[in-house]
Amino acid sequence: MIHLILLLLQTGSLDDAAAAFAKGDKAAREQLVKAGVSSILPLRKVRDRAPEPVDALLFDLKKAAAGAAAKPLVTSLDGSRSMEVGQVDFAVVIDDLSNGLPLLFDPALFRTHWQKRATLNLKDRPRREILESFCRQMDLDYGFFYGVVLIAEPGRLWPSASPPRIAPLTVQESDRAVQLIPRLSSDKAKERDEAYGDLKKLGTGAIPLLERESRRLDGEGQARCAGLIKEIQAPPPEGTFHVPAAARQKLGGGDDDLRFQLQQAQVSFKVQDIVLDGAMRLMLMPRQIQFELAPSLKDVHLTLDLQNHSMWAVLGLATHCCGFDFLILDGKVVIDRKEEIQRRLAK
Repeated sequence: MIHLILLLLQTGSLDDAAAAFAKGDKAAREQLVKAGVSSILPLRKVRDRAPEPVDALLFDLKKAAAGAAAKPLVTSLDGSRSMEVGQVDFAVVIDDLSNGLPLLFDPALFRTHWQKRATLNLKDRPRREILESFCRQMDLDYGFFYGVVLIAEPGRLWPSASPPRIAPLTVQESDRAVQLIPRLSSDKAKERDEAYGDLKKLGTGAIPLLERESRRLDGEGQARCAGLIKEIQAPPPEGTFHVPAAARQKLGGGDDDLRFQLQQAQVSFKVQDIVLDGAMRLMLMPRQIQFELAPSLKDVHLTLDLQNHSMWAVLGLATHCCGFDFLILDGKVVIDRKEEIQRRLAK
């Protein structure tokens, strides 16, 4: 066991940590908690080995990621409910679970799961147990986004890339890093790329060495060191669904009022295979809310079917499911590709 813990500290592998946790290693739990939602996919791989502790940790990770916004949702999920229906359609389960719980699902599931059926025979059980049984049968998962419970395929809910390793380097790894850094100035692209990839795997422990040794390199090598440091220090990767860019803006005046209106106003919305531009017009224009849609997005189609949800949740779902995002600028909701929205937000 001691050897396994040392291995985890050296490699920082979330897959290894999840496997160790499933065997009862409490030290591995700390590493998984530090990694946050990046631990969810590795934990799902080992759930069958230790269902109860893995399920409990998965739920804790989801709650921690959502913060205080998850509290009323957790209360609803803890409430007792029965669903003794045998085989039942996807849509029926969604309708039943949505009774008293703000719940949405990824529009992509209209294509992949709408015709599927689950078997549910649960009496006087927490609503969360029914939800999790349904998701397991459908190979889906759920999380807390936009103030609702969101169901989607796991790979769209949670990041597939691991966060940078944070464990200190061993003496051998430090020596290896010092040998690799000069290769960032190599004339051979393959040698540069291999050195870049190997250094990146070392994570944050390599940063002091990169900063020190980059002074010995030419201009291009220094630029690659700086780029690598920036990549290692970048925020953890996001899944398809995430906190909207508009939630991270520091707004005032009318723009802040608009954000509040989006978060509070409730809408019911049912559209099938409609262009995104048309869907936004139907939802926003009757409420005198102006929006700006990037020209390249005007031909994107989507299907939505929801009752009594905030415009904030609908905007988040409709934009994120297509790889887009939104922010608020000069009294308008601005919708564009995620990369462009991030660029605007950074300004």
